[in-house]
Amino acid sequence: MSDKVSRIYEGRPASANEALKRLEKKVEGRGGPPYDSGMEARMQAVELGLKHVESRVSSLETKVDGLDTRLRSVEIKLGEIGGKIDIISSNMSQMLGKLPSWWQMPVIVAGTAALVIAIIKLFAPH
Repeated sequence: MSDKVSRIYEGRPASANEALKRLEKKVEGRGGPPYDSGMEARMQAVELGLKHVESRVSSLETKVDGLDTRLRSVEIKLGEIGGKIDIISSNMSQMLGKLPSWWQMPVIVAGTAALVIAIIKLFAPH
């Protein structure tokens, strides 16, 4: 057993060490190549899968770039909306400053009522 492998076994439970030893025996060669003859076909399948993953990643990069552009335009629009909200808030403050105070409204209503009563009495038959 090599030095690297013996360091792997140190400090592990016995069941883990046994599993590692079984795995090492499966990979060890018996005088020939260390792997079976189907390795080439498996590697080709892995390479094809990797090409598919690369194309998907490229597609995702394109989509993320598009999202980045759209998010920037949303950010600009939100800035414009924020500016408009500030203008509306300023205008509302000015309009609220022109409204009558709390006591002026009852006085106006009472005065209007008094005026209506006076007109009715003036034109009412005696």
